[in-house]
Amino acid sequence: MKIFNLPDLGEGLPDAGIVAWHVNVGDTVKVDQLLVSVETAKAIVDIPAPQAGIIEKLCAAVGEVLGTGKPLVVFKDEQSEDLGTVVGTLKASPAVRVLAKKLHLDLHSIKPTGPNNTIIIDDIEKAAVNNSQVSDQLLDWQTVDHTTRSMALAMQQSLLEVVPATIFEDLMLPEAVNLDLTVTLMQSIAFASSQEPTLNAWFKKEQDNKFKQKLFSEINLGIAVDSKEGLFVPVIKNVAAKTSDELRKELNLLCEQIEKRMIALEQLQHPTFILSNFGKFAGRYATPVILPPTVAILAVGKLRQTMAVLHGVAVVKSCVPLSLTFDHRAVTGGQAARFLAAILKFFSKIKN
Repeated sequence: MKIFNLPDLGEGLPDAGIVAWHVNVGDTVKVDQLLVSVETAKAIVDIPAPQAGIIEKLCAAVGEVLGTGKPLVVFKDEQSEDLGTVVGTLKASPAVRVLAKKLHLDLHSIKPTGPNNTIIIDDIEKAAVNNSQVSDQLLDWQTVDHTTRSMALAMQQSLLEVVPATIFEDLMLPEAVNLDLTVTLMQSIAFASSQEPTLNAWFKKEQDNKFKQKLFSEINLGIAVDSKEGLFVPVIKNVAAKTSDELRKELNLLCEQIEKRMIALEQLQHPTFILSNFGKFAGRYATPVILPPTVAILAVGKLRQTMAVLHGVAVVKSCVPLSLTFDHRAVTGGQAARFLAAILKFFSKIKN
């Protein structure tokens, strides 16, 4: 018997959720044949077979969270191959198995009505209706999906580790032609980082109250993206080195990959600063949450029209509310204010 443990899928991630098995017990697989799809750090990762052989056991069910280094698949030892009767297993799709697990239903007790004697969603729902105890559980707590769980853990880590402070400012937009606000904000953050680099950094606490800080010359900008699957933060690397068109194309591609759940794990790692544009929905100001080890996040509120005085004359201007949250352990109020001032300065230099 040879045991294949869940490998480290990147940067010491502690666990992964089983999304779908692509093999069954008793299957003969080849090296690099797809074994299972898992979800970790909000990315779907396919894990291939590390060796050829016969699958003896799958060590986790669909929907289960498995720790890194824990047994994932057991391969049969060819030296002692079991020649006895192979017991058949119930056939059910991953979605059916997840639903049955949530409702605490035993698949073995459900009569299949689907093609080839398979259990389908209707079979699960009928079993739930016929079980008063399960029916009550439909109104009970449900385990959240892996994406929501990852976000919850990140927010909890931020609460435990970060000392947040927030400053606010109103950005008066120039009357520029074809201003791509998101891209221009990305470029303004790169400019501000060059003027006040302490916010484009990582910060962490070690033992004995020792702290470490790492400043970055390049800005790898994490963009908070809301999707039907939850919150994702893809990273655009080296923002300052890219043109407006390149930034827009890359951002569009990342959003498309998120919607299709095709984004690679490495595209969700190592941001040095975060940008969140919640204003496309509603809200003016916010106190956004910092994602350690980063030390700052800029939140953008809903664009509005407001009165302003320009050279003694009242005019109507387009106004964007900005909220800059920073980790006060690593960044002073003065540094944060200078960073925000640099963003305003960048926009003020934009000409028609």
